[in-house]
Amino acid sequence: MPKSLQQHPKGPLNSLLQSGKMLANLTRKVKLMSNTSNQLVIFRLADQKYALPVDRTNEIIRMVDITPVPRSDAYVEGIINLRGKVVPVLNLHRKMGLPEGERSRDSRIVVIENGEERIGMIVDGVDEVSTYEEDELDMSDTAIGDNSFIKGIIKRDKNLWLLLDLNSIVK
Repeated sequence: MPKSLQQHPKGPLNSLLQSGKMLANLTRKVKLMSNTSNQLVIFRLADQKYALPVDRTNEIIRMVDITPVPRSDAYVEGIINLRGKVVPVLNLHRKMGLPEGERSRDSRIVVIENGEERIGMIVDGVDEVSTYEEDELDMSDTAIGDNSFIKGIIKRDKNLWLLLDLNSIVK
């Protein structure tokens, strides 16, 4: 019998039970931690709901004045000063070839992390932070087609959220 079981003050059976409880708690914690990687920011863009991983999202801010940058790509709206850091801001409508609507009070800049760099993306509005289960994610080529900006589709009840491929967006 292992020493650790022999030395437990209430005997080997209680030691096993205690180890089992610790393992169950650890399993619950790991499951909770793995669920955080399934957390998403749900936002609107041209009457469609999109999603991006919370762990790549730095912050969400209200629209601010954006300084245009001459001779930049058409989808680059400009730059902003975010607490002393210069952050480029992308117009996702233009980047993804979607029709542009008027900006409203709901419009936001979602600031994402791309390695050491922060990049802002203009969206029509942010709806919620939510989680998804693996069985709700469809990553089939049939569903996504030839769209490099979409990584997958989250099917939640009657809703469809298009999961952005941030690596393709920021290229």
